[in-house]
Amino acid sequence: MSNVLSVSVKRIDDKIKFEGVVKNNPVITVDYPEPYGRGEGYTSLELLLISLCTCSASSITLISKKMQKSIEDFKVEAIGIRRTEHPIGFENIKLNFIIKSNNLLNEDIDKAIKISEDSLCPVWNMLKNSVKIECNYSIIS
Repeated sequence: MSNVLSVSVKRIDDKIKFEGVVKNNPVITVDYPEPYGRGEGYTSLELLLISLCTCSASSITLISKKMQKSIEDFKVEAIGIRRTEHPIGFENIKLNFIIKSNNLLNEDIDKAIKISEDSLCPVWNMLKNSVKIECNYSIIS
């Protein structure tokens, strides 16, 4: 894996609607609600939440596999509470992991979440010192 990531974005309208692309993957549309945009795509903060969800779920899945635990299904829901003053970033993010497993215990997921936050998920690690991130989970047998 290369230590250099490259993306390209291009404004595609007379407001602030952009298309972004990485390699040969499908284009992602980023836009903002009126009056700045037309609301015809993801916002940058929504994409950040998606990145946090996928990164944390990926690392927790890998950690669980190393613990020889199985995960049949994994869903992450995130709610980001934005600041009211600029910069209007997140002041709080709530993550809810919903995991289907027949052998994953609470102590296993607690350990996997801690490792993910501290050292394995780069998105979580970068955000945790500037945004309060709360985490809940449920394990479904």
